[in-house]
Amino acid sequence: MKIGSMLIDSVIDGENLCTPEFIYPDVDPAEFEKYTNHYESVTGSFVVSIGSFLVRYNDKVVLFDVGLGPKPIYPMTGGALRSSLIALGVDPAEVTDIVFTHLHFDHYGWISHNGEAVFPNATLHCDKRDWDFFVDGHRHVPEWESMASTPETDAAPIKFAPFRDSIRFWEGGGCEILPGITTIDAPGHTPGTVVFELSSSGERGLILGDLVHTIPEFLEVWPFLVAEDQAAARRSILAIRELACRDELPCVGSHFPGLRWGRISREGDAYAWKGIADQ
Repeated sequence: MKIGSMLIDSVIDGENLCTPEFIYPDVDPAEFEKYTNHYESVTGSFVVSIGSFLVRYNDKVVLFDVGLGPKPIYPMTGGALRSSLIALGVDPAEVTDIVFTHLHFDHYGWISHNGEAVFPNATLHCDKRDWDFFVDGHRHVPEWESMASTPETDAAPIKFAPFRDSIRFWEGGGCEILPGITTIDAPGHTPGTVVFELSSSGERGLILGDLVHTIPEFLEVWPFLVAEDQAAARRSILAIRELACRDELPCVGSHFPGLRWGRISREGDAYAWKGIADQ
């Protein structure tokens, strides 16, 4: 994918199997029937990707999130981020910046390993609200997270311990954290969830992060299982969906299959998604 002079590659770390009934417990199961083409037929589940977006432009080598890390717990799989980067010709030491969409464990897993930085030359960028909530807030780890990770080694305060004094913070929307990379406030999933607008040479695109987790969720604004504030999450999805439709912006979510880009459009009272081929 290219946005102006920005070259954007999807970097797969792993995947997760999610039945629609589990991740959307408040949705009428009949609603799922029109989206069976988004399932894997063998398991009847969404297969959601886990990984990062690598953005290269000018002298910048930027990663948005850093995947699940080396010790996934089934049904999550992971551990391929480094080899995926090397396949793209990028050594971890070449990464100049890491930008976090939010601080759930499947987005920061490779930030450190055994107490050492995996990307030793990268500047880290994070919304202050998520840092305060996940790292400095003495947060109780919920049951779903303790079942899907190993909090003793994977919790945010432990993983980010080497970087406590070197994070660059922003808060909310409208912050150009790097040239051509601006935050759009989208709280709800977590207190500091943001969407990023990439802009270069008059072209724009959106990295949605975990604003939504599947394409049908974006189309229908289904309430996801995990949200610190469901009402705020719904408002954020509606606002970003309107922006993406109105300006016909290419966009991608952090768990869309293959981390592939597309465009959302309105067709009468409904919404449609069309994938974008490599360009």
